Amino acid sequence: MNARGFLGKIYQAVKLSSAPGHTSQDRYALAKLPPFATFAICPAIHWNFQVYEPVLYRAAPAREAAMRRENSIMVRERPWSRDDFGLFRRLPAAMPEKDNQGHLNNAAHGSLFDIAVNGWLIEEELLDPKGRGPVGLVVETSCSYFSELAFADKVVAGIRVAHVGTSSVRYEIALFRGEEERCVAQGRFVHVYVDPASRKPQPLSQAFRVKLEDYIK
Repeated sequence: MNARGFLGKIYQAVKLSSAPGHTSQDRYALAKLPPFATFAICPAIHWNFQVYEPVLYRAAPAREAAMRRENSIMVRERPWSRDDFGLFRRLPAAMPEKDNQGHLNNAAHGSLFDIAVNGWLIEEELLDPKGRGPVGLVVETSCSYFSELAFADKVVAGIRVAHVGTSSVRYEIALFRGEEERCVAQGRFVHVYVDPASRKPQPLSQAFRVKLEDYIK
């Protein structure tokens, strides 16, 4: 057997090692290679791929997809700029108190998202604070931080609409310090609009949809 044929047999043994219902002896017999040869050249066959991965072994598609997802998590988002938004709201000066590390507590950013979005909806008469119409329930929120906010900072929120569903809206919000061009924090905020009595999702009105279209990015 030449070198090329020998490597081909190793590849066959590795491939067969993942097939259900085969013992290690079956795999060696099918590949027509003695155990000592595979142990010397490819230890992973003996160790069920727990110690080494053979050079000729190609990861399954599902594993490759998982590796890509893991790598994508490590990619940090870039801070959004003012140019990414068409709607801005200056937030109230009375912001939550700073924490014991000297900056605005990270948990407070979610409250600022809520104040920004709901304040705009109430001003546009799309949300009744007394609950006489659909109520927006927060079902998802996330935030990425780029710089600290202090208690005395003046904060402006940029708001845009990322997605409009049957009864839900995904908003994207960026918090800007003063007149700075890049945000100090950004995140996503999903509202599901429900009937105030039954608490069941309620389709968005046409007037609501028309208003949201102006801010879809």
